[in-house]
Amino acid sequence: MQLVLPAALVAAIAFWPSLGFGFTLDDRRSCRANHDVTDPNVQWQNVFTNDYWGTPLADKQSHISFRPLTTLSLRMDRWRGGGSVDASGWLVETSAAPFHVTNVLLHAAASAAVALLAHQVRAEAGGSPAPSVFAGVLFAAHPVHTENVANITGRADVLATIFLCMYLGLLHRAAAGQVSSVTGAAGRLIAATALGVAAGLSKETAAPLLLVPVAWQAWTWTWSVDADDEQEGRRGGRLRQPAYGAALPLLSAVLSLAGLTWLRVAAVGKTAAGGMPASMLVPATAFEWVDAPLLVEAALEEDVQVAIALPSAPPYISAANVSLACARAR
Repeated sequence: MQLVLPAALVAAIAFWPSLGFGFTLDDRRSCRANHDVTDPNVQWQNVFTNDYWGTPLADKQSHISFRPLTTLSLRMDRWRGGGSVDASGWLVETSAAPFHVTNVLLHAAASAAVALLAHQVRAEAGGSPAPSVFAGVLFAAHPVHTENVANITGRADVLATIFLCMYLGLLHRAAAGQVSSVTGAAGRLIAATALGVAAGLSKETAAPLLLVPVAWQAWTWTWSVDADDEQEGRRGGRLRQPAYGAALPLLSAVLSLAGLTWLRVAAVGKTAAGGMPASMLVPATAFEWVDAPLLVEAALEEDVQVAIALPSAPPYISAANVSLACARAR
């Protein structure tokens, strides 16, 4: 509690004023006018065949943003908080409060998750938990999150960050050699794959970040030069754990990405009649994931760190990486 409570409290206090906001910017399209959110006669399964704005994925006018878990959370807020609609079927402005409450709570949870992940990454080095607490508080209070929290539509980044932190934490424990049996490895593989798919179904740009544990392990976790290697003059390292544990990051990433691709192509296939052929959407899916940002902070040696970045990083997810980098800094 002492590790996560400061970050959660700072997140809630910093964004408390947003609870009184109405619908702003893209909220009018993602919430107010999205029948997947507002209409009780629309089946909830439609979120898996429509984009984030309620347009069928196979429609030529679709934004092709596949975020069904985020849309489901908005739908739950709509029916949990009630609210009325106007003559056009749009939610009235006074119905925004439940959505904002959920956004603030999710941001508090994401901030706590960043603090926990930072603590887990630093665990091998030992020392005070203060840097991990600082990472969580920095993430919680950073002004770059204003749009993602105060704007209801930005919830996609918040949800994706929560699942990504859980995914990274689970695989960090596995790659650190804490998997002692095939059964344990299989359980972690299933859990990590589920978390990876959940992150991608929250926001599609989370998909490339599923490869972070693969890069991280390649640089720092699996191969190391021990004292015997140094004495015998060997340059290579030795595998510090069983092969089934070492393979977990790569297998989890492959299965997660395969699952996300299958779900998206299947969704388009169900609605492609009269619209965009399903085959036309596959390249768009791939380019979205490849062009999405990637920020990997990896420690090559005890005091040497490397950052690899692609441009156009979503601010919310990128800030999590910056906070972790600050926690790892000596």
